[in-house]
Amino acid sequence: MAELTVQSANINGIAPTFANADASGDTFTNYGNSLLHVDNQDAADKQVTIASNPCNFGEVHNLVISVPAGETRIIGKFNRQRFNDDAMKVNISYDDVTSLSVAVIKY
Repeated sequence: MAELTVQSANINGIAPTFANADASGDTFTNYGNSLLHVDNQDAADKQVTIASNPCNFGEVHNLVISVPAGETRIIGKFNRQRFNDDAMKVNISYDDVTSLSVAVIKY
């Protein structure tokens, strides 16, 4: 599992640095003001799953986002209570990482 660097947006704009999605998943530190950018340059759709904590009724409601072939999705913001693990990390998994890159931007 790889730790993604959280990049800071600013008034002048940034050119985000994307990392290849890790087959064993990725994490990032979440303070509640981050967005996950997913760029799928493959010919097949991809599923991105954001792990969640159990709700008040004990059920887990993971967030599953489909990223169509050749498209980009911006996902977030991530509620800390729902998505942070004990280390303040959001945990991401992918059904396939071929030609899939990711970046985390905080605002």
